[in-house]
Amino acid sequence: MQLQSGGIFAGRYKLLEQIRTADFAEVWKAADQRMEDCEVALKIYATEEGYDNQELKMFARDFASVSDLNHPHLWTARYFDIQEGVPFAIMPYAKYTSLQETLIENGKLGEKGIAEVVLQIGGALSYLHAADKSHTNLTPDNILRDSEGKYLLTDFEISPELAIRMEKLAESSQELSRAYAPPESFDSKAPLSAEANIFSFGAMIYAMATGNVPWMGGGGTRLKPDSPPLELPKGYSEELEAVLQKCVSFDPADRPTAGDLVLAAKGFLENGFWALEADSSKSMKVHTSDITQESTAPTKNAESSEEETSTKSEESSFASNLLALVALLWFLS
Repeated sequence: MQLQSGGIFAGRYKLLEQIRTADFAEVWKAADQRMEDCEVALKIYATEEGYDNQELKMFARDFASVSDLNHPHLWTARYFDIQEGVPFAIMPYAKYTSLQETLIENGKLGEKGIAEVVLQIGGALSYLHAADKSHTNLTPDNILRDSEGKYLLTDFEISPELAIRMEKLAESSQELSRAYAPPESFDSKAPLSAEANIFSFGAMIYAMATGNVPWMGGGGTRLKPDSPPLELPKGYSEELEAVLQKCVSFDPADRPTAGDLVLAAKGFLENGFWALEADSSKSMKVHTSDITQESTAPTKNAESSEEETSTKSEESSFASNLLALVALLWFLS
């Protein structure tokens, strides 16, 4: 399908300009002629080969499965349909810049900028993971930023099953995807997981701090259990470096959760330090305090329980004595 500016798609959307090329799709700024030319972002999954019926059903299933998701940092489709065998989705329009474009233009982000990305996109990932969903291709190209500095995670709708079938259509993005892929993703039998997303997020932290992809773009294929840890340039804190190293752990079980990363980023933005449980003495102090408070609570409960038991015992004894007195008086009468 040939798409060009000025054309009409699906009988109602006038194509104004192509704004980005997403995974497996083109995204256009369009005017909805049935809604008084309201501007929308039109994501069109067009391909010269076309899709078979099974693939079209998979598209419909995938978009239906995320239709009820609602998070401020997810770029969620408002509408999905299929036009003459071509799946498309309608998204809210705004002037977005991808994180990849920002890194190309600026080279890298400062630590505060990294923390803002981790806080916002980490929140979106945590929300997806809680819904038992994972992103199939987490890269800087799939993180958008609007003019107000708000970050949005996009292209999370496609399932791993459909993504595998469509990889041949995204040759231009395969090298970028590979650079952020965890070691286990190169095992065809390994299912996509939340831990895989955390590895990709860690690789992005490295890219945001250095302007380069780790391991010369080889991603997890170059990472071994005994590989030297990634290091950040001078000017970034040791705590951020520790967060990065935890995220890209070879063993998925050693990686933090998205929720952990949100708390760590929030700690930096509010208090000036990143605090993961395993590697921050300040964080350990906080948790030790929490444990101490929790451990004293059962003592209070125990004391309260003992008092209640004692009171009940006294009440029971009084009742027994009263009953005995009544019985004695009845006997003497």
